[in-house]
Amino acid sequence: MEKLQRQKQAKIRANNKMLFIYTIGYFIGFLFYHYGFNMIASGVNISLAIFLYYLEYRKKKRIINVNGLFALGFIGGFGLSLLKLSKLSSEYNIITFIAVYISYFALYLGDFVSTKKKKIISTDVNGVEKKENELYDDRKA
Repeated sequence: MEKLQRQKQAKIRANNKMLFIYTIGYFIGFLFYHYGFNMIASGVNISLAIFLYYLEYRKKKRIINVNGLFALGFIGGFGLSLLKLSKLSSEYNIITFIAVYISYFALYLGDFVSTKKKKIISTDVNGVEKKENELYDDRKA
């Protein structure tokens, strides 16, 4: 029982470290952008997106995972847009940075809360409750 508690606490600490890294990296990118270093801010955001994808890949052992792909697509895409490759692009205000930050934070927080609770999503013919990871596992039958 204690081993299970320690494993859960280790996972929570790892998730907290990941959100801390995201917060610090994003804030550094914002500061570079605010002081006019668009190229460096873009590089920080793209690097942060790749690093978050790598951490998600290492944690879930899947190449295609929602949090990792969202980080690559949204944070990495935002990093590319910071390069201002078009003449029509304008300066981003602080609301844009806050919205992008909250979007990944909310996705990650929702994923953390949903995986923390093991929901019973169906029962079989005998009335035995099955969890999500047991639905398609026929080896137990």
